[in-house]
Amino acid sequence: MNNFRLRLQYVMNEKNIGQKDVAKEIGIRRSRVNGWTKGYVKPLRRTIVKLSGFFGCDRNWLEDSEGEPFPEKKEKFSDNKTNIAPLVNRQLFNHLEGWLIERQGRIGADQFVWFQRVIEELHPDFTEYLKKRSENSSEDREDSLLSVEGGE
Repeated sequence: MNNFRLRLQYVMNEKNIGQKDVAKEIGIRRSRVNGWTKGYVKPLRRTIVKLSGFFGCDRNWLEDSEGEPFPEKKEKFSDNKTNIAPLVNRQLFNHLEGWLIERQGRIGADQFVWFQRVIEELHPDFTEYLKKRSENSSEDREDSLLSVEGGE
């Protein structure tokens, strides 16, 4: 498929999404999407980026027919042997906190529950880590109570 209109029609058919839905998601008129599917015009690159994000397809494929429309997902963090811990620093958490504040106006437990679910989807081992940490912190509290009460 060396034609943008054909690639766009392909992803629309694969995802069972009509022109009206595409237009609403991208924030344009339906007639513009119709022009793309008819081959009258090609969208700007920034619009192609939005389209590829909406459809979950590869931007390079949608724009220039390079690669596959829906490439296999890259390996998950849990499969990656690279230690990513140094990449996650306080600055990242500050950005996350700022984003959550902008998103909801305040940070509440529901935002952190949502974020935890996102992390668990990306890295299933995180759930096991949280369980172990919870068990360890319970044991630590019990140990500290024993020492305060004159136990072991």
